[in-house]
Amino acid sequence: MASSWKRWCFAPKTGIDRFAMRQSTFFQALPFQLLCMSIAAIVLAMIGPYGTYVDLPLPARLVYWALSMACGWFLMMGLAMAINRIEPLQAWPVAGRMALAGVLGGAPMAGIAWTIEALFRRPLPLAVVPELLMNTTVLTVVLAIAIGQLVELRLQARAGAAEITAPPSPMAEPPTPEPSPPPAAEPTGNFLRRLPPELGRDLLALEMEDHYARVHTMQGSTLILLRLRDAVAELGEGSGLQVHRSWWVARDAVADVERAAGKLTLVLRNELRVPVSKTYREAVRATGWDGPRGASRG
Repeated sequence: MASSWKRWCFAPKTGIDRFAMRQSTFFQALPFQLLCMSIAAIVLAMIGPYGTYVDLPLPARLVYWALSMACGWFLMMGLAMAINRIEPLQAWPVAGRMALAGVLGGAPMAGIAWTIEALFRRPLPLAVVPELLMNTTVLTVVLAIAIGQLVELRLQARAGAAEITAPPSPMAEPPTPEPSPPPAAEPTGNFLRRLPPELGRDLLALEMEDHYARVHTMQGSTLILLRLRDAVAELGEGSGLQVHRSWWVARDAVADVERAAGKLTLVLRNELRVPVSKTYREAVRATGWDGPRGASRG
């Protein structure tokens, strides 16, 4: 069903605030989610739980359960995206965040179930509303966790396969016969060899997505099966700076700085916007990124 309308397009969109319109990792698995939802609707229509087998013919049951699954999916996606925007919750495992989405979605889902029941069969008496609320909450939590874990496993397999199959990026030849070591601030070649060649070597930023790292370059972005802190450690201190719990920015990636309502945002050379949290603001000022720039907004 779990940054969350994903993170869920691989290439960066220029001119779009990727922080304000954050895509969740689950939208990358959108076809897989739709397949799971369709299979679940068909299975439920065939077995006809909650008396639908007796009361409704098969075509009506298909519509009944497809509508129920679609409404539940949109509700869970909205809640998951909202939860993914809350920084303290980003460290929670996928199952925990999806369980929270299921609990929060119990009451709205009960209202959806009551409405669909009234449309296809008869309005339920108010006396059964507490039981309906309990049943829909339990079912929503279970389905949210199950779909979240399935999508997580699929994304993990995809990220791992991409890293294994991607050939190493070609290393640049030295311009002169005399060997010259790269500057200390350059990202290490070992890390860049994790990336597909088409993304090049112009590293801009790393973004945490659950237990993966999204690598942004001037040519696009990709997920790698590596935790953000491990990626930052591999790159080394001189190659850039962590500016947020979920973001690391390369030293030469910043093109502009935006300030609004007490918040600081770094605008990278590909127009990707990266938030700076209060925890890292002093470190950002020390780099000079926070200094006056031509297009900065106050």
